[in-house]
Amino acid sequence: MIYRMAGSAARTASHRRPEDDLRVWPPSAADLAAAVGLRCFPSFEPGSSYLVAAKGTSRVNRQFATWHNARMLWSRSRPQATGIDNRVRLPDTGAVMANPVLVEVLRGERVESRHRGAVAVEGPDGRLAFALGEVHRPIFPRSAIKAIQCLPLIETGAADRFGFGPAEIALACASHSGTERHVAVAAGMLAKAGLDVTSLACGAHEPLSLDAARQLILNRQQPTPLHNNCSGKHAGMLATAVHMGEPLDDYWRPEHPVQARIAAVLEDLTGAPITGYRVGIDGCSAPNWAIPLANLARAFARLATGEGLAEARAEAARRVLQACWAEPELVAGQGRLDTVLMARFPGLVFLKTGAEGVYCGAVPARKLGCAVKIDDGAKRASEMVVKALIAHLVPEARDLCTEEVLPNWRGLPAASIRCAPEWLNALAEAGF
Repeated sequence: MIYRMAGSAARTASHRRPEDDLRVWPPSAADLAAAVGLRCFPSFEPGSSYLVAAKGTSRVNRQFATWHNARMLWSRSRPQATGIDNRVRLPDTGAVMANPVLVEVLRGERVESRHRGAVAVEGPDGRLAFALGEVHRPIFPRSAIKAIQCLPLIETGAADRFGFGPAEIALACASHSGTERHVAVAAGMLAKAGLDVTSLACGAHEPLSLDAARQLILNRQQPTPLHNNCSGKHAGMLATAVHMGEPLDDYWRPEHPVQARIAAVLEDLTGAPITGYRVGIDGCSAPNWAIPLANLARAFARLATGEGLAEARAEAARRVLQACWAEPELVAGQGRLDTVLMARFPGLVFLKTGAEGVYCGAVPARKLGCAVKIDDGAKRASEMVVKALIAHLVPEARDLCTEEVLPNWRGLPAASIRCAPEWLNALAEAGF
């Protein structure tokens, strides 16, 4: 093999990289890993490997792993002609690493679809226990942070003033299915604060529950903002504004005191700067802030343990989790993963899904939080990944499937979906 350099001259000593001392190009991923002290992780394309930054890896070497993975993917995407040696040094493009495949869909013996993404598992002190993919790139957590957005409702005293118990607090954390009970609890929250459905700025959509949506059609009724999966969150925000004597009309705007309070809580738990240029508007019109996946995992570890939080905030976090474990069906709905797993493992597992392939959660006994982002936003993939994480982190959950059959319309087993074995092996090798 031939070692080639970009340009007409070799690099000067001040610009040398760790792999410049290797004799051939392209070097193996194992050689690269040895050069900078990283672990080598097989890729899902023949003849290529990713470098994975495991627990304790320095930031410099994590950045080098990202750089290598981007180089490897770029080189594999170039057209190759028989007999032509295209093993050249990649230009410094600053390209972001393409995340590894986490989930595969198989039809017969062939992989039909692949879902790439990133996973972070972190403790409340900010130490990464496991990281795969680009976990330091900000992503929008969407509804996955509702439990954190709920904290000011308790901290300000609004929840106690209006007599909100576990049901109301759980619904304030919910992406609910729009059943009769969900709607009734949301309406009750508003009534206790002296408000009604006209105060909600979340908009209306059909219930996520097919049964509830069909019932509306049979009754010839239109969905209202109470059926919006975020109506509990918005009712909690409005109750906080009423309690604090703040304007109600624009409670959903990023500059409103209600949202500024939430942003401060997010910054405290995640340790990430919450700034204006990172804010986006969620589907329910409330602001959503882009936060790195690793920081989200840290936030959920703090939420579940109270470590690193002021006493009042830790107590508010405890009440949030206890409410969700007491009323798991209000957090999501019948048959949905958040509800199913928190009903089965109360006190052991806390989970919250978000749109566009986001999932966050915590395992209090291990003092770990986790965060998942699927690049293409597929819910089916994020759910497979989070089930695999829980199966590895919680001994009582070892029976959770990491592969499921996908039947066709006749009920015949036509395909299957599974977590890619390579990253599951890496998770096991990391001690989980």
